[in-house]
Amino acid sequence: MTMSEIELKNEVLKLPLNTRAELIKTLIESVENPSDAELEQLWAMEADRRMAAFERGKMKSYSREEMLARVKSALS
Repeated sequence: MTMSEIELKNEVLKLPLNTRAELIKTLIESVENPSDAELEQLWAMEADRRMAAFERGKMKSYSREEMLARVKSALS
């Protein structure tokens, strides 16, 4: 049986201050330095999100040439 997020939060809040502070440090480091597998998963999720937006007509696609022209225009 797994603990729900609410139960986990409640249990963490019962920990002593120094233990919670160390946990915070560990969690922040895990977010700032994700593993290769976590980065791969995040990029896959972003690709899925973008494809879904494109398929719903919420995102437009551009050819390579169009994008290069837009970038050059923006930089000049």
